[in-house]
Amino acid sequence: MMTNHKRHRVRRGWSIPKVAILVAAGMSAAVLAGCADGDGHASLSRGPIDCQQDIAGQVAEFRQALQEKPNSHSRQKRLAEAEAGAADCHLARARAYQADRQPHQALEELERALSYMPTHPESLRLRDELTTQVAQSEQWAWDASAAAEQEQWREAYELAGRALAIDGTCQAALQVQSKAREVLVPRALTEAREAIDAGRLADAEAALADVEALDPGNAQARALRQDLAERARAIAATPPPPPPTVAPEDAAPQAIPDRQQTAAPEPELIRIHEGWLSREDDRYPKAWPMVQEHVTIELDDTDDEPLTADIEIKIGSEDEIEMEEQRVGGMFWFEALSGRRYRFVLLEIIDSTETIRFAIDTTR
Repeated sequence: MMTNHKRHRVRRGWSIPKVAILVAAGMSAAVLAGCADGDGHASLSRGPIDCQQDIAGQVAEFRQALQEKPNSHSRQKRLAEAEAGAADCHLARARAYQADRQPHQALEELERALSYMPTHPESLRLRDELTTQVAQSEQWAWDASAAAEQEQWREAYELAGRALAIDGTCQAALQVQSKAREVLVPRALTEAREAIDAGRLADAEAALADVEALDPGNAQARALRQDLAERARAIAATPPPPPPTVAPEDAAPQAIPDRQQTAAPEPELIRIHEGWLSREDDRYPKAWPMVQEHVTIELDDTDDEPLTADIEIKIGSEDEIEMEEQRVGGMFWFEALSGRRYRFVLLEIIDSTETIRFAIDTTR
């Protein structure tokens, strides 16, 4: 009895494993072709744009691919995505330049973004914003130079600072600030020394704060701060004068023998501060702090009929003294937490700008 056997025909010289390898390779090639672009361009297999690489070179690859097949919808779409991605990359760089106060470099990046996508909305918006800011910065720099020519150094310094807040590379503003600093720092140091010598601690504190804002790390300011602290401790250790005694209104006057009646000597006063407060004039603060005593003097309001001012004195974090409708020449005493007594004197009122000039006195 004969048995039927199935015969397998194999091409001469090829084994079954070799055929399997070739079939697998063909499948892999098909898969790779499908991962590329759908129409065979392998350079389009990655994401649209890598912002850390050559942006123009990457876009050029997509444009070259489209030139090879101009009617390929997939390549047209990928090129549009690449150009939008390139615009986004340049917009991100522009924002970084803006944050670093380099608006001109930011505008250059925005022009590159718009060269890829002329209707890129965020690039158009930021370009308009930066163009306006650069014009304002240039105006402030010009005004600062004009103020410097008039030797109005404080105004010049502040105007230059506004310009540099937008464009940190503005040479005109940098030069004005440098020159203004040469004038203002020595002046403030002199004011601080004189105030410390006279015991006007709040004035000394204000002058030193000015130096530190103009020239952080100034060695002379550090030394004067030590002198200020020592003077403050010495003043705090001085006992306050006794409060004046007031006889009851109904008390009968006491007779004093002739030639023996002498008035009690008035305590000797020293003026430790004289300055301005204002609610509308930007040259002056609205409140003035006596830092060492934890006291703040604040202007609340002024009136013109009659010409008066409302002043509030805050002592520590809880006590407040409200002095309403004070006229020019008015004065009153208050006591700080240290126990030291001070006298407030109202010297001048300018109602049109809600401004006052005042002085602070104390006893030796």
